[in-house]
Amino acid sequence: MRFHPWILSIFVASSTLVFHNQAVAEDAEASGPIEEVLVTARRREESAQNVPIPITAMSEDQLDERNIVSVEDISRLAPNLQFNYASVNRGTMNVFLRGIGQVNWSATMDPKIGVYIDGVYMGRPQGGVFDLLDIERIEVLRGPQGTLFGRNTTAGLVNVITRKPDTDFGGKVKVGFGNFSSNVVSANVNIPLKEDTLAARVNFQTRNADGYMNNLATGAKWNDEGETAVRASVAWTPSDRFDARFSADIVRRDELPSLASCEWFGPADGSTAAGLPAVLFLGGVYDTIANGCDMGDAYSAYELDPAVSTTDSESFGLVMNVDLGGGTLTSVSSYRATEHVNSSWGNASDGGTVNYIDVIAACDTCQDILYDFDYFSQEIRLDGSSLDGRLTWVAGFYYYTEESHSGDGVPILRGYVPPSAEAWPLFYAPGIADIVMGTQMFGSRDQRYDTKNTSTAFFVESVYQVNDKFDLTAGLRRTKDEREFRRTQTLHGGAFDPTYNCPGMVFDAATGLPTSNSCYQEAEFDKITPRVIASYKPGENVTVYGGYSMGYSSGGFNQDIAMRPYKPEVSGNWEFGVKSLIRDGRVQANATSFYTVYEEQQLTVGRVVEGQPTADLINAQEAHLYGIEVEIIAAPTDDLTFGASWGYLDGKYKQFDVQDNLLDPVTGEGIIVDRDLTNVDPIKTPDVTLTLSGSYVWHMDGGHNLAAHLGANYTSRSWNSLENKLASKQDPLWLMDARVTWTAANGRTEVAVWARNLTDQEYFSGALDFTGDPETLPLQFNSTYTMPPRMFGIELSHTFGG
Repeated sequence: MRFHPWILSIFVASSTLVFHNQAVAEDAEASGPIEEVLVTARRREESAQNVPIPITAMSEDQLDERNIVSVEDISRLAPNLQFNYASVNRGTMNVFLRGIGQVNWSATMDPKIGVYIDGVYMGRPQGGVFDLLDIERIEVLRGPQGTLFGRNTTAGLVNVITRKPDTDFGGKVKVGFGNFSSNVVSANVNIPLKEDTLAARVNFQTRNADGYMNNLATGAKWNDEGETAVRASVAWTPSDRFDARFSADIVRRDELPSLASCEWFGPADGSTAAGLPAVLFLGGVYDTIANGCDMGDAYSAYELDPAVSTTDSESFGLVMNVDLGGGTLTSVSSYRATEHVNSSWGNASDGGTVNYIDVIAACDTCQDILYDFDYFSQEIRLDGSSLDGRLTWVAGFYYYTEESHSGDGVPILRGYVPPSAEAWPLFYAPGIADIVMGTQMFGSRDQRYDTKNTSTAFFVESVYQVNDKFDLTAGLRRTKDEREFRRTQTLHGGAFDPTYNCPGMVFDAATGLPTSNSCYQEAEFDKITPRVIASYKPGENVTVYGGYSMGYSSGGFNQDIAMRPYKPEVSGNWEFGVKSLIRDGRVQANATSFYTVYEEQQLTVGRVVEGQPTADLINAQEAHLYGIEVEIIAAPTDDLTFGASWGYLDGKYKQFDVQDNLLDPVTGEGIIVDRDLTNVDPIKTPDVTLTLSGSYVWHMDGGHNLAAHLGANYTSRSWNSLENKLASKQDPLWLMDARVTWTAANGRTEVAVWARNLTDQEYFSGALDFTGDPETLPLQFNSTYTMPPRMFGIELSHTFGG
């Protein structure tokens, strides 16, 4: 492992600054107004400032102050964090942390940033965009968490902790209204059922809003919102040595899909086009698609696809703790089921009366279910202390199993733009298709994917207190993953597809035709991931730490016709940081520097496989990422608070070669094209992220309070495609948010007005690059998915009971 000298210099400079401040307040008690947030980053409850890893933790009050109401808003919490919905799939989350993430949501591919709810892993990004309902706190752990949390946390994780039932009766109701006809109604109530032993907590929320994208083809407003969520939990504490908590939640999202704004890059005169656009020009559809793009308005598009997007999720969890005297035995069981349907990619390229890119049609073999996931997890762990409390430890076993059934109907023209029979009947004439383009390029097909993933792991981690100032942490985890994948393909309508050819297919010797329309693959992977940390406390409220940790994400298979495998991803991260609470507890200053080497980093790349353009997960052979993160909270007075976080991130692929197997669209001959992506910038990885915030409370006559919060978030330039094409570039961006809250003298009734994207900036969550490979298949357009404009509203809430 090679270190950059500047990393050490930053660490030394940060430490020197903190040591100087500590000398002013040596061993002072932290008595300031900055709220202490307890976290469970090491599977036990402790102050975030005492954990020697970089953590951003926000309590319920802090989340309310910043108007953090949905999981998408989490990006405003931590440096080097990007959190929003997937471009074409509003109910699907898309998380990037320190330049690492995943934009492909198929069941054969896993997220790279783990998202946990009450410590339970969400295995699929579908259904991952949800409202933050009755939240106790949120923890963002940066850097690989491969020991205690395990797989798919190669750059970190997000842990959402909900409020637990307690023994006091009480609750809260809230109603709100805003622009785009937005409205929200929520309520929660805590009910003691048996004194000091049994309590229940019930939450309900419904939120709706009209869309902000204008579909000029139908007049409908796309990108609307509609979510209803119900959660219930019961806590039982029959004795001092045993407690249990059962929880269940149901979430329903029903809305129009994302609608993109399309931009055309082809020549104005289609007769001068080359490759596939030339064929489209001959078919009379070139100009129509070009006109469907370039609407001149980021919030208007032309899309003829049907508009359906629904997500239904339900989950159940049971946590039990038994005090054994010498340690605590914990069992965490969970089950989650999700069904997700999305009828359109919303790429907005139609521009006429015919739908040229009907990407997701009714899938006959899938019963219109695009994604159907069921997964179960079980964790058993034992934690305790030894050597008179100087050694704390945790050890356990983890089991995870998942089954998924998904499918889609797609056009064939190598995955691109099949013209309609009405527009170009010669495309579908017997014999002509074979001669001009090849049989597989026409009509439509249905694809079904059946997947089973199983993962088991053993883990152990201990912290040894060498003396009052020096601690050592060491742990490791061994993970074993098993994957099974079956791919089935039929012609649209369910007929047998004689052209289908995938790995392992059996052919009839006499006819040369396949004997089955499905193929099967399986594989196993295992990995040991260690973590070692040394921490030193030069003063009561200062911790300096450094260490090494490893992350791992399983290998697997792509869903395309070749079912090509990809290798496991492994990250090795060196981290050096300092945490401090100084100036009599009025300034909290944390800083960290990191250097991460990724081997076989898993990336989604637009490529051509067997002549078919597709989004494939492949491995970048080696990548190096390094950066700095600084977080500061300052409270000059009890009523005035400032916050700032700054993240710097840089990195390059040291080796990244992609090979495409193309088919010439006219001759059908194979062409091998090599692409060297070594020098491209990673996607969704701005060099700089900056968050600034300020809050002030005015104490008014009669005991009323008025609190104001203003926040600003900056991200430097970033890319949404690995080829770093200009159409996918997000320019540097400032986003501002504000909230003003009036609290009545009773401390229970509040009225708040809020605004997001205060300056009405135009920006997008992602892009689909249809410009293609200039060698043979340039499609000449790009679709970008615009994020909401300025949003504002008013809320009224009242808290009752204890």
